[in-house]
Amino acid sequence: MVLGAVSLSFTTSFAATWSESCPDLKACADVMHETLGQNYAFSPEAVDAKLHFSNHFEIQKENAELIFTSALYDAGLSRVHLTGDAYKIVKLSEARSENLPIIKASETEAPTLPNNYDLSTLSYSFTNKAAAKYAENAIRSFVNILSRVWGSQDTGVIFVTDNNKNLARAYQILKTQDVATVKQAKKQ
Repeated sequence: MVLGAVSLSFTTSFAATWSESCPDLKACADVMHETLGQNYAFSPEAVDAKLHFSNHFEIQKENAELIFTSALYDAGLSRVHLTGDAYKIVKLSEARSENLPIIKASETEAPTLPNNYDLSTLSYSFTNKAAAKYAENAIRSFVNILSRVWGSQDTGVIFVTDNNKNLARAYQILKTQDVATVKQAKKQ
């Protein structure tokens, strides 16, 4: 699999531009360490990835994680949290099989999702269990092809694995599907 280049526009608060400071993935991880104190390990497939940046706006501590994880995601990579400030970077296809955070949600409980493009699993518990079957099929149209969607009509829980930005949208869609069916409404 050939990883594509990612073009984002920003400069760092360092003396050199972001594009000069970040010629390869290892250098980008070093910049993230300097900016946020995060430490990175790499899968063998990820270490050769190139992230390309232009240098038009300043990177700040507040947006560094969002921009870095977005660039990783666009290049077919993802961070996986190991412990504390330690992460590993792997291909997206491998990250889905890692020990990802599970974030619970329901119609009345909105998920607390990090503001980044790391992968997580959203566990949505339906108030109306019968709607889960239809919602599982509906949500597949709105998630990335590399995402995972599975669930159980018996328990009324649907799981969606995707990046945190897409999970925020998935939650809104699942919430709209969490309604009584026409058949159930007639019984009431």
